[in-house]
Amino acid sequence: MVNQAEPKKAAILNSRQALRPGGDDLWISRSREAVADAIGRNLEIVASVGMNAWEIPLYFASRAGARLVLVVPRNQDDTPEAIQNYYCRQFHIEPGKIRFHFLTVPRGNARKSTFQKERDLAVIMMADIIYPVAIRPGGNLERLIEEPKTSGVTIARDFQTEYDSRPSECKVIIDQARLRPHVNRLLDNNLIHWTRGTSAPWPDETSYQYYEDIIHARTRYPRSALDTLKRILNRRKILASSRHLPKGLRAVSFTGTAPLKAIGLMRWRARYQEMSFEPYGVAVEKQAALDVGVRKVLYGDAATSRNLESADRDYFQNVGKEGYWLPEEEYRYIGDFDLALLPEEKVTAVVWKKADIPEIAEEFKGRIIALEDD
Repeated sequence: MVNQAEPKKAAILNSRQALRPGGDDLWISRSREAVADAIGRNLEIVASVGMNAWEIPLYFASRAGARLVLVVPRNQDDTPEAIQNYYCRQFHIEPGKIRFHFLTVPRGNARKSTFQKERDLAVIMMADIIYPVAIRPGGNLERLIEEPKTSGVTIARDFQTEYDSRPSECKVIIDQARLRPHVNRLLDNNLIHWTRGTSAPWPDETSYQYYEDIIHARTRYPRSALDTLKRILNRRKILASSRHLPKGLRAVSFTGTAPLKAIGLMRWRARYQEMSFEPYGVAVEKQAALDVGVRKVLYGDAATSRNLESADRDYFQNVGKEGYWLPEEEYRYIGDFDLALLPEEKVTAVVWKKADIPEIAEEFKGRIIALEDD
């Protein structure tokens, strides 16, 4: 029997890009062209995950039906089958067209940084042809490409473009002088779920669907807070999140804080590279919310938590050393919150500016309130 030769492999490389890219970004169109060129040469594509600079080329490769080697992290608790199923589902990859290369990483905070360091080298060492697209001068990828160990590897610079270091404009600045003073009265006795833009897929979509929308976006980033609110109203459901909650708990958060006071809590969180929340939300009449199972959060310290009945523990929030969470006056609903359970007159859509109202009105026929005068 004649052994089949190991197929030649290509790697499409980009340094870290802006958190919220647009479909007309040059690095994206050049990555698509590089993927097409590699497929035209009948090459396997070595791809990876963890940031859009890697996942957008992976999206293009999957969409084109390319043969893939996917470099992914694995810790000792992960089974290979679970990892393979997850990424095939996330990126719509046919199992027969992909092989996996696992990099063992520790659990916890070191997982991401360990994987990033090892991933770059692993991908480059597997590649026979490297397509540098948007490479940061002086960065890790540039250094690895130029090192002697890549001698004998073809460097295809046909699709290379200048690296753009400009960050995404994710921070929202609200001019409190433009806020309508009577908004608090209009939304008195309401609980509000504020939303925000996201740099990742919505909870009920795949990474492939997320990047599909980004590739086709031209005028606005398609996962803005406004778009998230439109999706909530279109589907009549607020999807639960597990972020900043105990393991295994998924919930929807509301605040009892008056809207104009809540504006002061809308802060840029540098650690997470996102706003705490933004001036787009869904207000629900308080009693109607309580009637369907929304409950007030119980604030306290670790001792408080230990003394709670088991039925109350899902509603506990540690105040922390500085009591950061107290001004939010949080209420919580466990699981997805179905707006269809409520009469439409009990629900109000809240937007930042009057100019946002027509877009929301396409999805929602109830009351819409703008926080700001145009």
